[in-house]
Amino acid sequence: MNPLVAHVDGHPAAEVWLDGVPDARAIASPYDDALFSGVTTNPKLLLEGASQRLPTLAAQCPAQYPSAARLADAARRAVLLDVAARMRPRFEATGGAQGWVSAQVSPVSFFDAEAMVAEGVALAALADNMMVKVPATVAGLVAAEHLAARGVALNVTLSTTATQARRAVEALDRGASRRPPGHPWRAVLTFMVGRLGRAIAQTHREQLQPGDVRCVELMAIDQQARLVAAADAPIKLLLCSLRYAEGEDAALGARAVQLAYARGRPIVLTCPRPLLEGLFDLAPEPPRRLEAAKQDRLLRLRVVAQALRVDALDDPAVDAWPPMRINREEHLAAYRELTRRAQEVLP
Repeated sequence: MNPLVAHVDGHPAAEVWLDGVPDARAIASPYDDALFSGVTTNPKLLLEGASQRLPTLAAQCPAQYPSAARLADAARRAVLLDVAARMRPRFEATGGAQGWVSAQVSPVSFFDAEAMVAEGVALAALADNMMVKVPATVAGLVAAEHLAARGVALNVTLSTTATQARRAVEALDRGASRRPPGHPWRAVLTFMVGRLGRAIAQTHREQLQPGDVRCVELMAIDQQARLVAAADAPIKLLLCSLRYAEGEDAALGARAVQLAYARGRPIVLTCPRPLLEGLFDLAPEPPRRLEAAKQDRLLRLRVVAQALRVDALDDPAVDAWPPMRINREEHLAAYRELTRRAQEVLP
């Protein structure tokens, strides 16, 4: 049994989502349809699929796209609609419990709550199973509360700290308590565990011992899971960014350790296709125990304490937190690249 199947079998509410747009290539697994119960996207993951739509859209309806930005947006939405249609049978069969597609708001608006609410409402209107993805910035959490109150399903993303997780859970709880009844609703909090590990490794390189980065990541999984479990609203922890490794040869094994630690919990896992295909050939790792003395030592490191203490960051620090800034820059680059490609196909 590979680690992904072990995860789904380990808890009745555990899930695995595909990180990126499904395509015609079959994933090297006999579990394809049964295993993946959702899809998550962002500007990077939509870039290639949306780029393929640009020439057709520009040729069919040139008057509809007076600018490259409008054409790029239409291409993204066309891909999202196709993915939502592909996941709709799962959505309908589970009464809205599964089959969701995460569509991220523009990274341009990450610090503008009003713009994110407006875009979120528009994205949610694309399909019943569209889940709007907003960042765990200060403005993003304001937007999350307003969108939840409107009944918009949500993925609060780019969380790498306990401060963000606590605030996200509180915002979702407040919004969900006011949402209209009668429509399927759920939310996930995306914890980018590998991004946190990378930040720890880069900041405290000289102070770390072998295995310390992995220990911090597992400590953080514990903490984020506890914060989400305390929510009143139906929220799950989504574990992603399983990319950091202490050595190339250990890459898949290190990731399997993170997956093993999530086993037996109501956690959503999402992984890019190359990682998924590698994990299909691995046996599950046994869960690890964390040593109390090691945890105490690591919590004395500045960035570890900032990440794992629930009140460690104020508003400016949340928005300036390095993993948040780096992710936004990556998403902005992909967003702008699609616009550049759209400009090339316009007459």
